[in-house]
Amino acid sequence: MLTLTASSVATPGSYAVTISGVSGTLSASTAISLTVTPPPSFALTASPTSVTVAQGASVTDTITVVPQNGFTGNVTLSASGLPTGVTALFTPNLATGSSLLTLTASSAANPGSYSVTISGVSGTLTSFTVLSLAVTPPPSFTLSALPATLSVVQGASAIDSITVSAQYGFTGNVALSASSLPNGVTALFNPNPAAGSSLLTLTANKTAATGPATVTITGTSGSLSASTIISVTVNVPPSFTLAASPPGLSIIQGGSGSSTISVIDTGGFTGAVTLAATNLPSGVTASWGTNPTRSSSLVTLTASNTAATGPAMVTITGTSGSLSASTTIALSVNVPPGFTLAASPSSLPITQGASGSSTISVIDAGEFTGAVTLAATNLPSGVTATWGTNPTSGSSLVTLTASNSAAAGPATVTITGTSGSLIASTALALTVNVPPSFTLAASPSTVAVTEGSNGTSIISVTDVGGFTGAATLAAANLPNGVTASWGTNPTTGSSLLTLAASATAATGTATITINGSSGSLTASMTITLAINVPPSFSLSASPSAITVAQGNHGTSTVSVTPVGGFAGNVALTAAITSSPANAQNPPTLSFGSTTPVIITGASAGTASLVISTTASTSSSLIQRDRRGVPWYMAGGATLTCLLLLGFPARRHRWLTTLGRVVLTAALAGGVVACNNISGKWQPPPNNNGTTTGAYTITVTGTSGPAVLTATINLTVQ
Repeated sequence: MLTLTASSVATPGSYAVTISGVSGTLSASTAISLTVTPPPSFALTASPTSVTVAQGASVTDTITVVPQNGFTGNVTLSASGLPTGVTALFTPNLATGSSLLTLTASSAANPGSYSVTISGVSGTLTSFTVLSLAVTPPPSFTLSALPATLSVVQGASAIDSITVSAQYGFTGNVALSASSLPNGVTALFNPNPAAGSSLLTLTANKTAATGPATVTITGTSGSLSASTIISVTVNVPPSFTLAASPPGLSIIQGGSGSSTISVIDTGGFTGAVTLAATNLPSGVTASWGTNPTRSSSLVTLTASNTAATGPAMVTITGTSGSLSASTTIALSVNVPPGFTLAASPSSLPITQGASGSSTISVIDAGEFTGAVTLAATNLPSGVTATWGTNPTSGSSLVTLTASNSAAAGPATVTITGTSGSLIASTALALTVNVPPSFTLAASPSTVAVTEGSNGTSIISVTDVGGFTGAATLAAANLPNGVTASWGTNPTTGSSLLTLAASATAATGTATITINGSSGSLTASMTITLAINVPPSFSLSASPSAITVAQGNHGTSTVSVTPVGGFAGNVALTAAITSSPANAQNPPTLSFGSTTPVIITGASAGTASLVISTTASTSSSLIQRDRRGVPWYMAGGATLTCLLLLGFPARRHRWLTTLGRVVLTAALAGGVVACNNISGKWQPPPNNNGTTTGAYTITVTGTSGPAVLTATINLTVQ
C-alpha cells in the first residue's frame, strides 16, 4: 500500500508521481496523477461593508460564510471594536451560510466612525472581515428666519421666510407656531405644516402695541421640536398729534385770547395740517395765523358782548388727507365786572304760623365792589319777607314768615339784587307745610253685608305735615243691629274695621262716621254701609180665596219670588190644615208637573195648584149583599116559573118542562138567599160628596234650609 502524506506546507497543485519497482537487476515503473489541495476552510464577507446607525436606532447587515475546499462546518460569529452604546446580534448564530447582523445604538452611543471586526470560528478554523460603522445623532431639524429682524406698522403686515433644515435624514413635516407676539399682532404660516420653508405673515391691527418685541418661532414634528427668534418692531403709521399752549384761556365778554397750536409728527409725518375750532360757545369766534401749517399756528378766540358765559371745552381739529387729530382748549368766558346772588340754604321749608331764614350772598363777578339792594318777589299768599342788612355788599339774612292761613305747598321765591344798572337774581325754593296732622281713608269706602253676616274695611291713618302719633279710631252712626270692632286700635298705620250685622239688623243703606283722635288732633271720614237681606224667596197664591162647588175643581197660581239674589229649586207641597167638623170626602190637591219651581234670575216662578171636590149622589134601588145572592134574583126566578106553569100543557109542553127546571133552580136560590140574609133588611146610605164649608189650604215651599208657606182659603158649596 502506497500512502502519500502532504504536510501543512505542501505546495498545492497537480503532480505526476512515478512509482518505480526494483528487484535485483529488475526494475519497473508506473505513473500516478497527484493533486495537492489546501485544507477545508471558510471566509467571511459583509454586505454592505459600510453601515450607518442613528442614536436610538438599529441597522442590519448580512454576514456570509463562504466555504472553501469543501468546508461544511458551522461558524460561530462575533463582533469586536464596537463603540460604547452599540450592541451586535447575529441571527442565526451558528451559521453555515449567512447571518443577519443587527447593530443597535442606544440614545447615548458615541457618534463617530468605527471599524468593527466580524470574527467567525469553526473548530480550529478562524476567519475575519471588517465592517465600517458610522454612529450619527437621531434625525432632527433646525429652523431659521430670513430676515431675522422685521418691522411692521400698525394696521399693516410684514412677511418673513421660515426655513426647516433637515438633519441626519429627517424627512417629516413640521408644524409651525409663533409666541410672545405683541398685543394686537397675529401670525399666519403658509404652508403649515411645512417640509422645507413657510411664509410667515405678521399682521398688526391699528391698536397693536408699539415697540420692539422678540417673537419665538417654534416647529414641532412628533417628539422633535426646534425654535428660532425674530426681532419684531411695531411702529405707528405716519401721523401727527396736536398740542395747545396754553391749554386754557380765560376771556371776558367783549375780549379775546390766543393759544399756539403745534403739529407734532408721529411716525415720520411730513404733511401740512388744516386746523379748525369747534364746540365754540355762542358768541365766540376763532381766527388763525398760518393755516394750513406744518409746524404751528396761533388761534385767537374772541367773545362778543353777549357771548355765553361759563366754561367750555373748545375742540381744535387738524386734518391732512385721511389723517386727523385733535386737542382741546379749556375756555372760560366771564362777564365784565358785576355780581351774582346765591341763597344758603337754597331750599327752605316752613310751617304755617312759623318762619325760616336763608342767607343771601352777593358774589362779585369781574371785580364788582358796589352795594346791592335786595328784594323778594313771587311770595305765596300769606308769606312775608324781612331783611337783615339791606343794601349789602356782602350778605343779608332774609326771613320768610308764613301766617296760619298761608297757602301751603311749594313755591319759587325770586330774590333780586340791584346796584345801579346791574341786576342779578337767584331762586329760593320755599315749601309751606301745614302743621303735623293726619287724615283717614277707608278701603273699600263702601261695605255691603247681609243680615247675619259681616264685612270689613281697612282704615288708614295718613300723616300730614310729619305726623307720627297713634290715632284712636271709633265708628259712629251705626244702624240698629250693627256693631263695629277694630284690629289694631290705636294705630299708627292702619286698622281692620269689622262691621257685623245681626240677623234682625235694619236693612238699607247707612252712612257710618269713622272718627280718629290723637291728642288734640281729630279727623273723620264716612263709610257707606249697605245691609241686605240674605238670599231667600217668598210665596204667594193668586187667588188666595177660592170657591168651588161640589164635583167641580178650582185653580190657584202659586208664585215663588226671589229675595236677596236667591237662585235655586223650590219644591212645593200643599195640605189642608183646617176643615169643617166631620168633613167627608175632603178636596184633593195637585201641582201636577209644575213643581219644583226653578229660579235662575230676578223673575218669579209659578206653579198651578188644582183643587178638586166630590159631587153628592142619591140612594140606590138595588142592594146586593156582599155575602149572598141578591133577593131580587130569587124572587124573579120564582115569578118566572109561576108564569110558565100557567100556560096550557098541551100547547106548551116544552115550556112546562123548562119552567119546572127554572122553578127548581129558583127555589134553591131562594133558600140560599134566605140563608145569607142576616137581620132585617136595611136600605143603602146616601153619598153627600165633599162636605161643604170653609177649608184652609197651606202651601209649603222648601229649598235647602229655607221653608216658607202661603195660605189659600177654600169654600166648598
